[in-house]
Amino acid sequence: MSRARPNELASETRLRRDASRAATCTGYMTVSTPSPMHAHAQAGARTGRQPRQRGDGRRAASPCSRRAIRRAAPVIRELRPDDGTILDEVFAGLSERSRYLRFHSPLHRLSDRFRATLLDVDGRDRLALVALVCTPDGPRPVGIVRLSRTGPGDADIAIAVADAMHRQGVGRQLLTALGDRAAELGLTRLTAEILPENTAAAALFRAVFPHGPTRRGGGILTLTCHPAEGAHHSS
Repeated sequence: MSRARPNELASETRLRRDASRAATCTGYMTVSTPSPMHAHAQAGARTGRQPRQRGDGRRAASPCSRRAIRRAAPVIRELRPDDGTILDEVFAGLSERSRYLRFHSPLHRLSDRFRATLLDVDGRDRLALVALVCTPDGPRPVGIVRLSRTGPGDADIAIAVADAMHRQGVGRQLLTALGDRAAELGLTRLTAEILPENTAAAALFRAVFPHGPTRRGGGILTLTCHPAEGAHHSS
């Protein structure tokens, strides 16, 4: 929806080598293997056959409860440098139009170098949060919001939400969570650059951060946001 500022792209020169093994959502999966019932154990002793356990042959259980799946309530956590698969899934969920609005140019794929830039996070100067929703197959990433510190109290921000999850509150929750984290990091001013036609992004930023100047120049809208307001909206 909105792009990263030039300083975020400039950080490519100091990137660490991208991890060759991308992370998956397997960290959210657990395997349930119940003990055999006493009656089955007795039957096995009589017949000499190994009793079958109830969990045998079943797929790993998802931590997503049925209620969580119905509500599709996102869980928000930090993006890690080894979360390449999550980054790819969110990018794949963006239409060509959404990619254009986010990156301000047509983008059919993430180059290795730009992908490494987006994964170059340290939780302080370069922070990204990912939203995951519960599905029958486990958590699915649907949006990412990020900040890049530009000064002691300043940072640039950008957000992207998969098209299938537009107008479902994911962007608002991501921005609110980012406002909370920015305040914890001592940031007092966040800046977002969006295309003028991206009215949905402008409305989203102002819904979470209602106060602050908006400037137009060079075909770009620059919105100034205050993290304390995002923290207030989350309370």
